[in-house]
Amino acid sequence: MKLTIRPLEIGDTRALLAFANNLIEEDTYLMLSGKKMTYAAEKKYVTDSLTLVRKKEKIHLIAEVDGVIAGSAEIRRGEKRKHHIGEIGISVLKKFRQEGIGRRLMSELIGQGKLLGLRMLMLHCFENNAAALGLYKKFGFVACGLLPEALKYHGEYIGEVTMFKNL
Repeated sequence: MKLTIRPLEIGDTRALLAFANNLIEEDTYLMLSGKKMTYAAEKKYVTDSLTLVRKKEKIHLIAEVDGVIAGSAEIRRGEKRKHHIGEIGISVLKKFRQEGIGRRLMSELIGQGKLLGLRMLMLHCFENNAAALGLYKKFGFVACGLLPEALKYHGEYIGEVTMFKNL
């Protein structure tokens, strides 16, 4: 397995669309759910993301395994009074989980968040996603809140954990 972590590129649009639609089909612990994405929507997302990256308002990384997008990770900088905080989002396709990809993406995000001058990172996670919560704790993230029944998942209401890490 050859893993490459690199910045998002405009040429990733089609592969990222397939990645997103695989996650939607899988219906995993992500906010991405419902109807499949269209090419037009994904192109707009990639174009908007690259604009924010150029403005230093976002970091967006792609994890490729043997040329296939296996994971995607980003930090979105907060606005106005929260400009020093970055909110993290990470996703890895099911067939690539437990291979260290999430760990590598998180490590890279933390390093790039520091380079961007962020003082804190935060994230949200399904309270029943033990694998993700364990990973975040290993990187020093601390739970600072739980919003009970915040997320509807497979017909049940699940709490959403908020975590943070000072840089």
